[in-house]
Amino acid sequence: DKFNVPISSNLSVSIADNKLVSFADDKQDNIYSYLLLSSELKGKIYKPAFYFDAKEKKAKTALNYVMLTHGWRNYLNTNSVTLSNAIYQPDSKATQYGKVVDKNYKAVKAHLLLFDPFSDEVLKFDTNNKGEFSFTIDQSKNLVLLAYTDDGKNLNIIKERFVQSSIHKNSYKANGKNKFSEFKPLDINKPLTKKVKEKVLSSNKLGIKLSGDNALDEVVVIGYGIQKRRALSGAVATVVEDNTISTLNIDNLGQLLQGRVAGVNITNNSGLSGSSSNILIRGANSISGNSQPLIIIDGIPFNQNSKAQGALYNLEPSAVENIHVLKGAAASSLYGSNGINGVIIITTKNQNFNRLYGSKSLNNKKFRNYTAQTFYRYSSLRTYNSKQFYAPVYESEELPKDRNDFRQTIYWNPVIQTDKNGEASFEYYNSDAITSFIITTEGVGFNGLIGRNETRYATKKLLNIDFKTPNYMALNDTIKLPLVITNDSDELINAKLKLELPKELKLLKRYDNATFSIEPNSHQILSITVLPIKKSKRTSIKVSVISNHYSDRINRDVTIVSPFFPTQASISGYKNDTYQFNVNNVVDRSFKAEFSIYTDIAGDVMDGIEGMIRKPYGCFEQVSSTTYPNILVLKYLKETGKSNPVIEKKALAFIKKGYKKLAAYETSKNGFEWYGHTPPHEVLSAYGLMEFMEMKEVYDKVSEPMIQRTIKYLMSRKNGKGGFKQHRGKYGFSAAPINVNNAYIVYALSESGIKMNIEDEYNFAYNEALKSNDSYRMALMACASMNLKKTENARIIMNKIKENIVTYGFQKLPVENTITRSYGNAKEIETAAFNILALLKEGNSEFMVRQGIEYILSKRTSGRFGSTQSTSMALKALIAYTKTQKQKILTQNSAVEIQINGTKIMTALKLNNDGKIVIENLEKYIKEGPQNIKVSFSDSEMTFPYLLNVEWDSTVPTSSSECKLELKTEIPDVIQSIGQNMRMNIFVKNKTNKPLPMATAIIGIPSGTSAQSWQLKEILEKNKADYYEIFDNYLVFYWKEFDASEVKVIQLDLKAEISGSYQAPASTVYLYYADDFK
Repeated sequence: DKFNVPISSNLSVSIADNKLVSFADDKQDNIYSYLLLSSELKGKIYKPAFYFDAKEKKAKTALNYVMLTHGWRNYLNTNSVTLSNAIYQPDSKATQYGKVVDKNYKAVKAHLLLFDPFSDEVLKFDTNNKGEFSFTIDQSKNLVLLAYTDDGKNLNIIKERFVQSSIHKNSYKANGKNKFSEFKPLDINKPLTKKVKEKVLSSNKLGIKLSGDNALDEVVVIGYGIQKRRALSGAVATVVEDNTISTLNIDNLGQLLQGRVAGVNITNNSGLSGSSSNILIRGANSISGNSQPLIIIDGIPFNQNSKAQGALYNLEPSAVENIHVLKGAAASSLYGSNGINGVIIITTKNQNFNRLYGSKSLNNKKFRNYTAQTFYRYSSLRTYNSKQFYAPVYESEELPKDRNDFRQTIYWNPVIQTDKNGEASFEYYNSDAITSFIITTEGVGFNGLIGRNETRYATKKLLNIDFKTPNYMALNDTIKLPLVITNDSDELINAKLKLELPKELKLLKRYDNATFSIEPNSHQILSITVLPIKKSKRTSIKVSVISNHYSDRINRDVTIVSPFFPTQASISGYKNDTYQFNVNNVVDRSFKAEFSIYTDIAGDVMDGIEGMIRKPYGCFEQVSSTTYPNILVLKYLKETGKSNPVIEKKALAFIKKGYKKLAAYETSKNGFEWYGHTPPHEVLSAYGLMEFMEMKEVYDKVSEPMIQRTIKYLMSRKNGKGGFKQHRGKYGFSAAPINVNNAYIVYALSESGIKMNIEDEYNFAYNEALKSNDSYRMALMACASMNLKKTENARIIMNKIKENIVTYGFQKLPVENTITRSYGNAKEIETAAFNILALLKEGNSEFMVRQGIEYILSKRTSGRFGSTQSTSMALKALIAYTKTQKQKILTQNSAVEIQINGTKIMTALKLNNDGKIVIENLEKYIKEGPQNIKVSFSDSEMTFPYLLNVEWDSTVPTSSSECKLELKTEIPDVIQSIGQNMRMNIFVKNKTNKPLPMATAIIGIPSGTSAQSWQLKEILEKNKADYYEIFDNYLVFYWKEFDASEVKVIQLDLKAEISGSYQAPASTVYLYYADDFK
């Protein structure tokens, strides 16, 4: 303490490169910000107490951003604890509570039936006298609850609280006992050989229909149930277990059985790699030519040749638990004539292969004499670990020859406890930097007194070398790397310099093995001139200095980019076709080409998402549209009973990241805005509400209070005249036209499923859309009509929608504006997608839907369908369409051939976890000039969506004459000294005499220079731009709107840091929602 008496205390210790640390004014801080923030960061922190204010909801995220942008590391995000190695397993069940009410929302005692749509399980139970019920629900379950009364009352089911635990403290009482409703598995010990008949209690009031066959036959259960192996005696010829399967490198189950099952012959009919096999069980040949065994997967028989082979071919070996092979009389006796060629019984790990999916559904769900409600639980079990700060561990006692560890934050420990003598010890590994460091120790004693201390030390190497490189280099730049060689000894050192360059860099002036002398306690500066000749995401420069007694070696990583104009050509389709396109002005060795076949919509969606995130996406709508398809694909996988851990993990990661960004855009007045500024934006808030409501079904971290605030904001915007009040922006152009916004808000609110009084708003928007004949607005209101059960209105407006499709086709539908004011391909795709969604909701225009889907697929470029909004809606339409289609069963001969300029490349079609097949490195078949492409599927009736994407760097910009913006960049003074500022002027002009929405400029920054953070902040404060972000070696500026003929001017002062001659990467400007015109 202050009297030098040792006391026990809790201390925090940080050790950092001394160049990193700069202290702020103490008067601005409270104890928390002073101890934990201001003392750690360079420069002045504006309102440092903000980051530790418990009332500030955004403080935690803001604190993370501040720390990262000042060179400090984030915490490690590792899951060392998994569900398989956890000592205590999490609860596997959760409890759903609810209530049954009548049409006046009064509680009613009712009978309940709980269905699992993907199994044969049904649970019957009753509510208590207050209409209350509860039941347990497993992970990743989708259950349907049906309620009815004996007197046929009109009912409704209200979802109430959801408890993530199997410990039930508040169970309702039924018959005087605590009771919970829970599924119990049906135990079938042997195959039934008698017909099963059961009396059905009749009721004239219970109007339930199970869609399927028109008549129900008497049920005969034979050998397709669960069978104990001992009951089969010698019928089981062999068994292949999971522990055998997991050790093998095989493509399909035919290969698995090859050579491991006595009496089973496997033949491959195709020369294609990865194709499937014919299976023949010895002694079971048929003169009819059909010698294929009966294949049963999870109790479902496949007794047709193509279906059986397709089932084996499509089933991943890793999903199999075990395989039983039956032959001879035992197979026939159990499975009848179908088993005459033998039987292969396969059990999967989740026992859910095509199991009962789509076999039952409920019609007339609402307010007849029963009601039904769907309950989802899709929250995968996860593990969480305490935060741990990165600290490397070097096991060798010798110093490494290479210095490549240049951490600026060396060590951080929030809790070091001293003993009664006031002492504590800790250890850490220093970085490889030759510099000074500062140890900052702060803490609180047991008596509550605060203390703080700084200790400085320096590392020293008698002979050392250092050099600085740009983070990014551009092709053909001339870069002079400054090498500083220091002699900290008291004697003259004669040394040699050795330089190791990667193949992507060319040395222009040789210094390799150069010999020189360095005076005691002095340094020399040398310059190494290099030329980047090949692009690279990451490569390394190694420099070493060697003398008789001392040596030093250092590595620096760099990225090499292209300064030329990125150009691409894409072809996409759904069926056999031929294509032509041209490739011109190609920079040498810049070609890249690949062909993708999308065998599952999940792969299609993930490609679209990755296509969007390859582009800058800085505002609320853009983040929303890159997040939304991830929600849709998870719902699709869940609702179809499919399991794809790879895509599920990737999608959940995108959702988690996207949700954090989206929540940060909520304004201080509730609702959302492009960049989180006030006032909020009505349409964006409605779009966000719709997305968050769907996100809740797959991600359990969505804030319910945030949803309620958004609902309250939207309801407060009703204008009492059938529309919504709308903030129009500075020029009245940052939002779409009022009638478009009204229609979209009504659609989004109806799609969210939240019960709100929007009757007047619906009627106003519906009549306006019908009168306009605008296909975009009519599609929105058609979807809203069906969501709100306005059957007659839906029929009327759907007839007009179909008339427009017949008259104009999907590519030329009459549209005034979309909510993003898009144009070109993006506008057409958005409109087509909403029309398809309306047709799918109606459900009786399959041919027209297929036309729309083929049109959308033909518009794909680089995995995307235009802008973020058009891509998001296109993917939503594709997922909705896929749900209506039967899964395609591939045969062993299924293949696709792509012919590029006369060269044929063929590949087998096979389903996989990625949902797509990719043929890479096709650039070797493409030459500059005209290209001729032909795509052919082996079965013209069994085709999949595909995309050929060709990218190259062009020496000439591919500017579009239809781009409504003009870009100019200039550096007036092209020669500057190190440390001085270099002025870069940026001009963006609206070429039209009308306002324009949402513009984006991507500005290439010359290597060897850096933008200054204080100036970027000032640009926003002075409203020179609405938002900016750093994207690789580019600065990206966003503007919500441009006035007619307006010119935006930004002046950047770039700091010159490394000598050389540089050319900035190519810059571009475009309207965000018309990015095909740049």
